[in-house]
Amino acid sequence: MADRHWLKHTEQALIVGSGIGTVASIAAQNVTLASAPLTVLAAVGLLNRNRIERQLSEAQDKLARQQRQAGHRLTNLSKQVTALPYRKR
Repeated sequence: MADRHWLKHTEQALIVGSGIGTVASIAAQNVTLASAPLTVLAAVGLLNRNRIERQLSEAQDKLARQQRQAGHRLTNLSKQVTALPYRKR
């Protein structure tokens, strides 16, 4: 599944911007040109991390529910099989 969330794209763009900002800061001898994109990158990275952690938690909860449902179905199926009449051949 491809992750096309805007935070992911923003993070990637800011990484490129940080490189460009670093080059520009060296040329202009202005540290702000390098630090601003890095500061925004850190903030976007935290937002993206929180989003991914939330998605992971939701996926784990869904998986746990599905496992419980499968366990209940298997128990019910086992009971049905046990209740079938036994025929000797």
